[in-house]
Amino acid sequence: MRRIVSLRLFLSIPLLLLMAGPAPAAQFSNLDLQGTWSLHAFGVYDVRGVFYFGTFDLTQEGLITGGAGGAYGWSEAHITGGGLSVGPEGEIGGVLNGISQDRGSFWIAVKKGWMELSKNQITFIGSDDQEYQLLVTLVRVR
Repeated sequence: MRRIVSLRLFLSIPLLLLMAGPAPAAQFSNLDLQGTWSLHAFGVYDVRGVFYFGTFDLTQEGLITGGAGGAYGWSEAHITGGGLSVGPEGEIGGVLNGISQDRGSFWIAVKKGWMELSKNQITFIGSDDQEYQLLVTLVRVR
């Protein structure tokens, strides 16, 4: 008898979860972008040792105000301008501009990406000034 009661209780848990409904959807805006972000990007050409990393600051409007401590491949580089925007569902758009000590100006454009629900990470597929495909992760530092 005890097993039957336990089994019924166990089987009713999914039904209770379904009755609760979906979790409330997060709303996103450009205000969620404000802060310092750490960038890590890798592309199809990574076998040649080329990658991007660094940090940059975004305003509450999504504009980049400066970057520090980065690299493009094996060359010192910084994100210097551009900006990002976030739609109400968390979709990301924009362009990051930078300058590299050895390679000069470069950019990374967002093709398709999303801000995750905690609003502390952004992941997107993008392309750079050489039209290489990139997988880019941005993590909020502060």
